Amino acid sequence: MSTTAMLIIGSFWPTMGLMLAGMAFMKLGVFSASRSKRFYLILAVIGYSVGLPLAWLSARGMIAHEFSFVEMFRIDSSLNHLGGLLVSLGHIGLVMLVYRAGIFAGLRKRLSAAGRMALSNYISQTLICTLIFYGYGL
Repeated sequence: MSTTAMLIIGSFWPTMGLMLAGMAFMKLGVFSASRSKRFYLILAVIGYSVGLPLAWLSARGMIAHEFSFVEMFRIDSSLNHLGGLLVSLGHIGLVMLVYRAGIFAGLRKRLSAAGRMALSNYISQTLICTLIFYGYGL
């Protein structure tokens, strides 16, 4: 299978789906910490308790199949995608609970400054790293 086809099947559509899910969560107020503490607790518990075992099964399957492309494509990568999605929901729940509790307030203040300058940070990091790591740099 060509690299372009793998990019479309393996990366483009799953990424677009995750972006749509993120937009839906934003619109539903999940990322603004406006939901109840119970909601975030349930999100974290379900995300971790279902997602981590699925990710573990995926890793175990890939190792058992010696990273065979066919077996990974058949089931292992699907378990990995689903497990990763659920673990990320667990992360969202945990981060929102920490935010609501007021833990790491100083760190949040410092990170919010970087968040307001996301594009500038991205461009600066790109220029610095390409100057260091690419052939035309150091």
